[in-house]
Amino acid sequence: MIKKLSILLLILLFFSSCQKRREVSYLFYQPLLNDKIEWREIFSTMNSFGIKILILQWSRYDVVDFMKQKGWLEEILKEAEAKNIKVIVGLYSDNKYFKNIENKSLNLSSYFDTIYNINIQQAKQVYGVAKEFSNFLGWYFTEEIDDLNFKEKKKEEALKAYFKRLSKGIKRVANRPIFLSAFYGQNSPPKEYASMLNRVIPKRIHLLLQSGVGAKLVKFEESKSYMRKFKKSYKANFIPIVELFTIERREIKTMEFEMIKKQIEFFSKNRIGRSIALFSLRYLFSDKLLKAYIKYIHSL
Repeated sequence: MIKKLSILLLILLFFSSCQKRREVSYLFYQPLLNDKIEWREIFSTMNSFGIKILILQWSRYDVVDFMKQKGWLEEILKEAEAKNIKVIVGLYSDNKYFKNIENKSLNLSSYFDTIYNINIQQAKQVYGVAKEFSNFLGWYFTEEIDDLNFKEKKKEEALKAYFKRLSKGIKRVANRPIFLSAFYGQNSPPKEYASMLNRVIPKRIHLLLQSGVGAKLVKFEESKSYMRKFKKSYKANFIPIVELFTIERREIKTMEFEMIKKQIEFFSKNRIGRSIALFSLRYLFSDKLLKAYIKYIHSL
């Protein structure tokens, strides 16, 4: 009887550990031309952590179209599939996006028309490859929504119309889940910001919301308060993003793991979001942080 109870306890502890590990499900990756990545090793490590979804933040950045690199997406999807990792593929990222949405004299609707056409063409290229892989989970829209530049009704309506049109156009290419990101810089109260996002984001699009701690937009305690209030006003579930970087003297560095752990545990304990995303692979796989994360996972 004691032996049976011991075995049951071990099973329960193992199950509990797995449950905790599954709380962090998403990992971002920002492709760069000079990246040399051993995807088999990356996906094997992700799998051991319980991170099951990779978000490719873009497949084209300005004039750099990664789809023109022979086998780029095929390799990622193939190696991910072998390790049971699902992949969300980003579309076109305009490096002048924030300058354009800040420009008060720009016709925002015309600008969105332009990037809509590029995104649809990019989606067709992506799906030409991705349709062959069962682990192609969905799409990522690269246009992030901040809490400053869409406070004007006219801009908000232009953004709303764009996302509505793009989501319909993308579904005609392939009807898969759609994801997009938002971040706050204390330019709008959480209730007001959540209400705006409720209005502009089409139903069934999954929102990822950045914590803002790494980007130094908010302090950790401010982020906790903001997220709690945001959760009450946002009508759908959302995925909080824990930033793995920090900014010191205008330099971007890997964040100390203790602060990362505090954020993960805050989101988990307070049930903020159905899962957690980490930003990004580039920082997680630095030697110091990776060792700390491995130690943390094994302690659960």
